[in-house]
Amino acid sequence: MNNTILYLIESGVCLALFYIVYWACLKKETFFLINRFFLLFSIPISFLIPLLKIPSPFPARPLVEKTYVAGLPGGTQVQYPGTIDVLGLIFLVGAGLFLLRFIYKLVQLFLLIKKYGSQKFNGVNVVFLEKNSAPFSFFNFLFVNKSDISEPDFSRIISHELVHIKQYHSIDLILMELLAIFQWFNPFVWPYKKSLKETHEYLADNAVIAQGCSKAKYQVLIFEQHVGMKLFEFANNFNHSQIKRRITMMEKIKSRGRAKFKVLLILPIIALLVLAFAESKPAKAPAEKDSVDKATLSQDDSKVTAQTEEEKKAKEKKMQKEYMEKEKKLKKALEKTEDPEKREAIKKKLEQLYLMIKTEKKKEEMKAHYLELKKKLETTEDPEKRAQIKKKLAKYEKMKATENKVKELSLKEKELKAAYKETDDPEKKKMIKEKLVQIQKTKEAIKNNQVVVQVHKVPVVIAELKEAYKNTDDPEKKAAIKKKIQKLKEAEGEATIVNIKTYEQVELELKEKLKNTEDPEKRKMIKEKLAELKKMMEEQKKKEKK
Repeated sequence: MNNTILYLIESGVCLALFYIVYWACLKKETFFLINRFFLLFSIPISFLIPLLKIPSPFPARPLVEKTYVAGLPGGTQVQYPGTIDVLGLIFLVGAGLFLLRFIYKLVQLFLLIKKYGSQKFNGVNVVFLEKNSAPFSFFNFLFVNKSDISEPDFSRIISHELVHIKQYHSIDLILMELLAIFQWFNPFVWPYKKSLKETHEYLADNAVIAQGCSKAKYQVLIFEQHVGMKLFEFANNFNHSQIKRRITMMEKIKSRGRAKFKVLLILPIIALLVLAFAESKPAKAPAEKDSVDKATLSQDDSKVTAQTEEEKKAKEKKMQKEYMEKEKKLKKALEKTEDPEKREAIKKKLEQLYLMIKTEKKKEEMKAHYLELKKKLETTEDPEKRAQIKKKLAKYEKMKATENKVKELSLKEKELKAAYKETDDPEKKKMIKEKLVQIQKTKEAIKNNQVVVQVHKVPVVIAELKEAYKNTDDPEKKAAIKKKIQKLKEAEGEATIVNIKTYEQVELELKEKLKNTEDPEKRKMIKEKLAELKKMMEEQKKKEKK
């Protein structure tokens, strides 16, 4: 709400400045059409300027210091409650009242049309009123008390109101009413509204006299229609503005052509206001404030780390309890039984449990080491050290990827085994068996470290697939590539794709590529990769022998 109020105040300031320019430079000029468009154009511009948050060319001012109170946690900032809320409430009440007033005036007009009906005169819907009221128009409706008006005067009134109707002055009035709803607190809105209505009357008076109407008779008509009559404030009144000003404008000598250029004053005013509301980048705060902020940040960080450490400790204790309980149960079962087969099975379970405890400890150590490396990467500026740290981090990420792959494979294996039991179709059973064998091979390869972990960036993979789509004419291949691209786009949250393949799979893929490629450079690269793969396979075999 506070942002809205600030925005309305800023737009109100713009509106006030534009009106001051109008009042000082344009109000006394006889270029009524230019004056009308100046006043109308200023309204949307006033609401637009505060929204143009351009960078300020002026040097930034230091940040305003916030108030902190000693004794409150983390140097808590003091907030003075209620001020903005109260202002917001006052604004809403005022806006609501002016909106109701606007609706009430509209309803009044429609009730008058419904009560008295209308008759067509020169394309205008004339509503003849019985009550004592000055003539006024609203869009294509002219409201008039005909009892006291002669035929010649009635034709002059219609000529006057036709100008209001043809120039759509009623739209201006509705715009001003809406402006008053949102800017009711702005003291410049009311004279602004009055000036626009006066301009409407000057335009209408000027048009009637231009048609050949006698100035003297027309001025008498204005005077007669004004005396002793109530005015309908919302619509275009035949004599709403002061008689003296209207008569003065009729008698005034036309402004010189040069005076038109005064309207160009709007350009420097717009530039000035845009700069006034431009966003300036705050300068660094004083050293004392920096120290306070750093202190509060360090306090917050220490709280977070303390919480995470407590959570870790709680998890570790829980895990230890679970392992201890399992160990006790297995040891009790071992003591009770004398059957050698059962004893052997329990011993194996104990060994597996100890292995699990060891792997969990290793995982925790690896995690801690990974976090340490990340912190080092943030603080280190030496490019060589950064490269080394990045390599170590990549190793950890690859290990994580292989763990996740094993979990995925285990889940797939369970699903396939369940599908194998459910189906009676021999062909399906054969396919499932082949898939199970492949999963088992991959798991074995991962265990024996005979895999290649490939990490690809999603946008790069999509770009490569798009290139492949362009180069192929086979509709089946195109459809398959399309599916792959769609899948990658759906997984937008993932920055990378991790592929884990056995040495055999990679070797087959590379050999296939070598067959299909004719480009000598690409063939050279593939051969180099095959040589690297052979070395890796040989090293793995040596390790297995040892």
